Amino acid sequence: MAKAITSDPKVLKRYEGEIEEWSRLRHYWHRTKAAPTDFPCSPSSYWMMHGSKRFPLLSEIAEKLFTIPSSSAASERSWSIHDFIHTKRRNRLHATRVEKLVFVYSNIVATTSEPVRDNVADDMYPDAHDGDLGTSDDEDEANGNDAFDDEDEDEAMDTAEEHQADEEM
Repeated sequence: MAKAITSDPKVLKRYEGEIEEWSRLRHYWHRTKAAPTDFPCSPSSYWMMHGSKRFPLLSEIAEKLFTIPSSSAASERSWSIHDFIHTKRRNRLHATRVEKLVFVYSNIVATTSEPVRDNVADDMYPDAHDGDLGTSDDEDEANGNDAFDDEDEDEAMDTAEEHQADEEM
């Protein structure tokens, strides 16, 4: 892995030295059942707090490794957003412009206090919500704003019956 990062022999020697020292410490911790820190922490926390001091080269690699998502959901979401932005009609967008639009689309929720309609989710799950994004169905019913109540249903049935009667005549 170090060879892919650098071709400088001095830096490669430093990588090899850090890997050997880390390996020796791991075997020591395993053999003595000692923890590498006084308190339990996640591997990414360990590398951020302790690894960067003792193993500066390895900590850079560890940081990159621990930022990889553990599932493909984030990647799939990113591709869906890219597909939404780079459509057949907008196929002449340059890659840098698409990346900027994806960034804005993904982060607009963080900058606004209002709920934002997610068009990608709407395309993927059209029946996921039925109205205002700011309120839940329970809040709508409590406020008397039911999206489809009995009166609406009765009115729709009456209109349908009247229309059918007109057609029969």
